[in-house]
Amino acid sequence: MSHTIRHDAIALHAGVDSAVFESFMTGELMPHLAERFKGPTRTSRADLKALSLQRGPQTARRFLLVTVWDGAAASVAGGAFENARTNAVARTDALLKKLDGFAKRSAEKVFAEVVRIEVPTNV
Repeated sequence: MSHTIRHDAIALHAGVDSAVFESFMTGELMPHLAERFKGPTRTSRADLKALSLQRGPQTARRFLLVTVWDGAAASVAGGAFENARTNAVARTDALLKKLDGFAKRSAEKVFAEVVRIEVPTNV
């Protein structure tokens, strides 16, 4: 089954401690997104399958949030993931506002998977 992959580039504001930001992401935002957007549910347009936070190779101040979805690209677009479900959740909005206090997010980039090849390990 093909997936939709979303990239959100994140640049920390001046003076923000990257360790505090990473703690927020791994302890609050990412667990919330994983719980909120797992599926399928009656309100699903897209269901979250995986999340990954990547740190830029040149600096600890740039990150990439990669999310993998089962659903159409249009359902994954939107700054607050608002198209992935038919109903909104105030907690998601509150956590994304808290994220905005740490960093600036670039507009999301959404990609439709064309093909995936699973590569086995050598035994």
